[in-house]
Amino acid sequence: MRLAATAVLLAAAALTITVQAQADETRFDRAFDAAIEAAAPRFRPYPPAPSVRPREYGYREWRTDGATVSVRYFLRESPNAASKLLRERMLMLSVPTTPIGGYGEESYLFAPCRLWFRHGAVIVEVTAPELDTLRRVATLFADAVAASLQP
Repeated sequence: MRLAATAVLLAAAALTITVQAQADETRFDRAFDAAIEAAAPRFRPYPPAPSVRPREYGYREWRTDGATVSVRYFLRESPNAASKLLRERMLMLSVPTTPIGGYGEESYLFAPCRLWFRHGAVIVEVTAPELDTLRRVATLFADAVAASLQP
């Protein structure tokens, strides 16, 4: 009886966490869409390919005239877990990174026109066709993440 009650509680907790993660993803998707509309209105949403690893990360893409802006974001259980994942992902890169400020607790710029940052337990990877667009979009994405994390 106790084992069954424990199993039910664990299943309920897992369902609650899953529902909250999906709500967070939807909230981030809406925030990113609003940010891209403000930063680069000529870009239009492009339907993303289905994720090979659902719930591991979110991905959004916008296109115009052959140019693409994309954002991949990871939601982790804590800022420490997000910082660890960011470091692990950066170790996989074969290009030099430059630490920069203004986009969260940690942020890095690297070629070609990519910026990755961490704000709290969220990692955001932004790619844009040119540096000016990248900086505008990343600034608004950073603001959107900060606003989405407010209670």
